[in-house]
Amino acid sequence: MDSRNLIQSIEENFHQYYHLLNNIETEAIGNSPAETSQLRGLLLTSASIQDEVLEYRLRKILEEEHPYIPQIQVHSLNRKRYDRLSIGQLCDAFLKQRKELVKMLYALPKLDWDRTGLHELEGHITFKELVKRISEKDKETLASLNRLIPAE
Repeated sequence: MDSRNLIQSIEENFHQYYHLLNNIETEAIGNSPAETSQLRGLLLTSASIQDEVLEYRLRKILEEEHPYIPQIQVHSLNRKRYDRLSIGQLCDAFLKQRKELVKMLYALPKLDWDRTGLHELEGHITFKELVKRISEKDKETLASLNRLIPAE
């Protein structure tokens, strides 16, 4: 997949997230307490991972020459930034992160897509490959959100 197609994929995913999450109200979700808790946990994890990916992976590859990229440890992510947010606030924070990602990708010079980092487990990895993985992971996250958020 070339960079233009990856940007389109990330942008399409953003629009799907926006459709699902924009103006979500806890009371309007209509889920059981367990489902609401599961939704909150998914949003909390997604926002925390997005911070990790944007700040410590993508930007690191753009700013440093062949940086070391540790594996994401989901259980040890710093969630404190989002712990006290409501579901609606988590949705807003996550959508803002994704919008920032789309803007960053559109502004990225073509040569930067081939910049590399050294992944802890996988060795050399390009910026393009990391973006491709974000797009692929989005499909799983969107499927989970679609199960947890009732259709309008």
